[in-house]
This record gives sequence, C-alpha cells and structure tokens, in this order.
Amino acid sequence: PLAIAISPPGGALVFASSRDGHVSSWDALTGAATGSFDLGRELLASVLLADGRRLAAFTRRVGAGVWDVRSGQLLRSLEGSLGMLPAMVKASGDLVAACGKEGSGMRPPRAVVWHSRSGRRVFDLEGPAEVFLPALPTFGSWPFCRIALGPERSLLSMAFETEEV
Repeated sequence: PLAIAISPPGGALVFASSRDGHVSSWDALTGAATGSFDLGRELLASVLLADGRRLAAFTRRVGAGVWDVRSGQLLRSLEGSLGMLPAMVKASGDLVAACGKEGSGMRPPRAVVWHSRSGRRVFDLEGPAEVFLPALPTFGSWPFCRIALGPERSLLSMAFETEEV
C-alpha cells in the first residue's frame, strides 16, 4: 500500500490506498472488508481527513481531489493541483497540505495548502532556491521536504533534506 490510515474517532475503519489508485477499507475490530473504490488514475499520495469520511488524493495526470470514502465519489477537485508531485501530504481539520515539486524542470520545492471543502488554494510557500527537486522524481530518491500542520490550523512548518547536515 501507498498509504494506510485509521479513521477517527475511535479508529473504526482502516483504509489503504495503492499506487494504481485502488482504495480499500476494513473494520478495525473484525478485519472484515467494508468497501473499496478505484480512483481510476495513478496515485502519488493520499491522506484521510479528520472527519474520517473524506480522502484527499494526489494523482500524476489529473491533479488532486477529495473523495467520499464510502461511495468513492469525487466531492471536490483541489484548485491548481495539476502538476504537483508531493513528497508528503498532511491534513488538519479541513486543510490539506502538500510539499513537493510543482511544474516541470528543475525547481525548488513548494508547500501548498488547500481548503478541502471549497477546493481553494489558500496558501503557497516556495522552498529555498538552492534545494532543487528533479524533473521526474522517483520515490525514495529525491531530497524530501517535510511538512506539518498545527492542530489549530494556524501553523505550517516546512523542512528539507539536503546532502548537507
């Protein structure tokens, strides 16, 4: 699996998503399958939102969106997400943040935050120019950027792994 998440509150469901875009869920207590759906596209990263009912997923060819985990229905596309190749995705409340490469060619990493209910891009932060991400990264081989969202949705931190310590 590409990503595994346990739904809040109480961890009633476990979700797993794979690179081919397939998302499955199981009852955490019994292990019984509770559902699955297919995003129909190559998945780069995904994160379960705080309500446990929505999944934000980033795809290579279409961009990012928010899906209902029970029905598999696309609820909202995330504005300006096409071309974002995330190294990390996080969620806090209704916010979805991704850190990675945006666009083609050699560019510095970028952190972007979207509101999951409206799909609006609400914050954008470019990393330092001396940290470049390759044009076609392979997971595990690029200088990763890391992000964290504060619990009150008022803090975004972004850090980069480089060859220097």
